[in-house]
Amino acid sequence: MYTYPPRPDREPEPNIFIDAKFNYWNLSANARVLLVSNVPKELNQTTFLFHLFSLYGDVERVKIPRRKTTCAMVEFTTASFDAIARDFLDTTPLTGENIAVTFSRFERVSMPAEFGFDNDDLTADFSSVQFQPCKRFATEELKKLNMKKIVKPTSKLHVGNIPVGKSPNDIMKMFEDYGFTVLDCIGVPIRMTKKALESANAAPRMFCYLEMGSLGDAILGVAQLGSPGGVRISFSRDSVETVRKSCQENGLTFLTGHQLPQ
Repeated sequence: MYTYPPRPDREPEPNIFIDAKFNYWNLSANARVLLVSNVPKELNQTTFLFHLFSLYGDVERVKIPRRKTTCAMVEFTTASFDAIARDFLDTTPLTGENIAVTFSRFERVSMPAEFGFDNDDLTADFSSVQFQPCKRFATEELKKLNMKKIVKPTSKLHVGNIPVGKSPNDIMKMFEDYGFTVLDCIGVPIRMTKKALESANAAPRMFCYLEMGSLGDAILGVAQLGSPGGVRISFSRDSVETVRKSCQENGLTFLTGHQLPQ
């Protein structure tokens, strides 16, 4: 079989742990924008799209065309992230239709001010320091950690960066207050390092696994509840039942209901 030579302008392969299947598109380094179609009204806000697509790469800008709000353009910091997001989100079912994700012919998303118009809520720039806490791949260390966690959307969620003093029921209620159905939720206490235990501000914390009522609830939960500096929500390979059984088999503590980490 003939193998095409690499494009002369191809983005260098990232010096991180990354599955080889992410690299077969042979994209130009300028191919950083995706065109997203069949965007339902529950998802057609720039911040919602930012939170969802940020699971697969660091997002710079998002634009929703004024005359076609069922579409969007998402610009990433690199072409590699662009390809990963396309592979994992294309044909994802949501509210009765499949989201379509393709490579855009545009090399960047332009802000309205670049054409002499006032900026609006249909085009957003997420490159500022304000959104840095949402960037899951901003450093080599974060890339190595979060690349391994990339999965297609599932009805199972992992919730981290949970504030001190919150219980699994508090996390369930957070989703239910947005109208989402949560079937099950458990918390897993975070093992604190010796250095953390010696800190004056040390406090027991946990992360949670949730089983959502549907894939749509999980996707919209990721999109609508994410916020800079807030909880970090991602899709999980493991179900609540799998995590519960693993904890039981290994003699580990897990939390339910109103229990708090000790």
